[in-house]
Amino acid sequence: MFGQSTVGRPKAEVLKDRILDINPDCNVSTVMQFLRRENALEILSGQDGKEAIEPSKSSCHFDFVVDAIDGVDDKAALIAACAFVGVPVITSGGAGGLTDPTEIHSEELTKVQDDELLFHVMILQLVRLARV
Repeated sequence: MFGQSTVGRPKAEVLKDRILDINPDCNVSTVMQFLRRENALEILSGQDGKEAIEPSKSSCHFDFVVDAIDGVDDKAALIAACAFVGVPVITSGGAGGLTDPTEIHSEELTKVQDDELLFHVMILQLVRLARV
């Protein structure tokens, strides 16, 4: 999906183009904004943060979210926000350096093995839950 022709382009834009190449009838929305813990719910809900955001899918303006965030804190914030509003999220782990595409697997986040990025995301989520 990513190659020399996409260097310098935002991941969200490249992924949108690829999805539309596969199925031009898809309705793909991209958000060209850095997601942080402080703004994750606002981005998902389309609100400016002044209104209270209820924990329900009706407060999210996406059918599902595709996550390609590289940072542990921001990835954890997105997954937590998706869980809060009840919207499914497809997340990617640390597949960098894998040369055999048959070794990339799809699994529930809690069942992932041998992926340091997703391991740290899960630990961070558990620490945050313990503080609540």
